[in-house]
Amino acid sequence: MTFDEAINELGARDFGRRDLFEVLKELRETYAPTVEMTKAEKELFTLQKKELEEEGKRVNNFEYFVNALTFTNELNDHALDRLLDEYQTDSKQLMLAWLHPELIKVVESNGTRN
Repeated sequence: MTFDEAINELGARDFGRRDLFEVLKELRETYAPTVEMTKAEKELFTLQKKELEEEGKRVNNFEYFVNALTFTNELNDHALDRLLDEYQTDSKQLMLAWLHPELIKVVESNGTRN
């Protein structure tokens, strides 16, 4: 669902509160899905992003950030291997986390939320 479709749908009839939440939920799933990371992944991800921002180094360049993550990962315990492997086939999740870190949800390695 696009924002225009949501506006049209909401304007076409009298929606209740529950209907409104359903439309908002669908929009969130489309435009701002949750990015799941383990605690270790999020800590390294956040640390690297913060270090680059503090150093003023090309924080607006996603590829530079990924290269920095790769280098950081080689120095640590490979906590970011899964994220970096997924990036090779689909960059969307890692890019969403980079653009909107508030979308990150910490999960245990088996997929249950912390």
